[in-house]
Amino acid sequence: MRKVQFGATLGLALLALTFAAAQRPAPVAFEGARILVGDGRVIDNGILLVDDGRITRVGRVGDVQRPQGATRVDLAGKTVMPTLIDAHLHVGYENTQGWTARNYTRDNVLDTLDRLAYYGVGAVFSAGTDPVEIALPIQRDQAAGRIGGARLVIAAGAGPPGAGPNGTLLKELAIFPRSPVHGITGDADARQVVKEVAALRIPIIKVWVTDRGGTQAKTKPEAYRALIDEAHRNGIRVVAHATDGLADAKDLARAGLDGYIHGVLDADAEFAAMAKTNNAFVAPAQGLGLRGAVPGLQPWFEDAFFQEAVPPSTIERYRQQQAKLNPPAANALTLQQRYERAGRMIKVLQEGGVRIAIGTDAGATPDYPPGYPAHREMDIYVKSGMTPEQVLIAATRSGAEALGLDKEMGTLEAGKLANLLVLDADPRADILNTRKIFRVYFAGRELDRAALRKRWNPSPTR
Repeated sequence: MRKVQFGATLGLALLALTFAAAQRPAPVAFEGARILVGDGRVIDNGILLVDDGRITRVGRVGDVQRPQGATRVDLAGKTVMPTLIDAHLHVGYENTQGWTARNYTRDNVLDTLDRLAYYGVGAVFSAGTDPVEIALPIQRDQAAGRIGGARLVIAAGAGPPGAGPNGTLLKELAIFPRSPVHGITGDADARQVVKEVAALRIPIIKVWVTDRGGTQAKTKPEAYRALIDEAHRNGIRVVAHATDGLADAKDLARAGLDGYIHGVLDADAEFAAMAKTNNAFVAPAQGLGLRGAVPGLQPWFEDAFFQEAVPPSTIERYRQQQAKLNPPAANALTLQQRYERAGRMIKVLQEGGVRIAIGTDAGATPDYPPGYPAHREMDIYVKSGMTPEQVLIAATRSGAEALGLDKEMGTLEAGKLANLLVLDADPRADILNTRKIFRVYFAGRELDRAALRKRWNPSPTR
């Protein structure tokens, strides 16, 4: 009897293995494209092998053999690069009808992650404004493969009670049962906040260090020093919104800060050296401020690349708002002057060896929805003095490193997820070529961009 049971069990096990093998997709060979690895390396006439959603080999056609039975995808004439990473935004608040915290629902966050994926963004950092009762289950479902879209990384927020985010956002946060922004005033409560965050297994804390032009309380140094110290004791990294000046940025560096998610416009060599010592990153986030009545600036929402994935009513609403803007002041900085100012900061950071990542701050205020802004941010950095090659690394490998995702994505290397952005033209020749998307793949599977366009814009421009 035992032999019969053993034989039956073995037979069922073999049947299950056979069924699993039949269900597992065949390996895929993406061939013939120019491959931008994400770290500056380029492989012409490349081949990229994918098995079970992960890259197994990358090289030149002829040097790497296609496995027997593999599905061949011909990408001759195309350029393949890693999907982009936006290292600073805010999901959930924006949809095509407007911006409010009431939009922060599971459905709207998933729609936002799909929109990011449509634009070739593979992972995002939503910085300090996410209600955990909604965000954490989404993260768990993504990890389990139950839902897709851009990978969501969140931070817990910290700042003085009733302060931190901009005034509009602060009012909106009041609708949540508990604010995502934890109040800290000194050593003891800062350390307690870290313990609460650690219990939730959130890997990053964002601290606001700004008085918003004298309208809010500012996080005290003893509070953010304790926060950073306790966070590091618990394996948690800390990033800061610190926009009031270089003194704050340097003091945060002395405390061991891991990243700055806004530009430090008056950065100097000493600051760069301090940030480099901490292995900290800087995400300059210039695009959010380059909207509205800026001399020489064309409305960003008139870009056809943005318009293809939003309803015409949204574009019309933006146009009406633009028409109501007051003209710029006579002494307002021109667009070129703004590029030059950002360029001086970027030059200092690059000369100091500081990691620069792409961050947009999209979704933090009304009418700048996540997705498209990542491409706009890259263009701004090129116009501010970075080369396209440097910007592409900032948008891929550096972003992955900033978010602690570099073992999974950011470069096209064996063992990593096959998250591929396939372009019709080489973005090293023109950074705007990142907008010429041919296909997007997540874990080796093509994203149905046409279906997404139809969802958002039943009468697309193409």
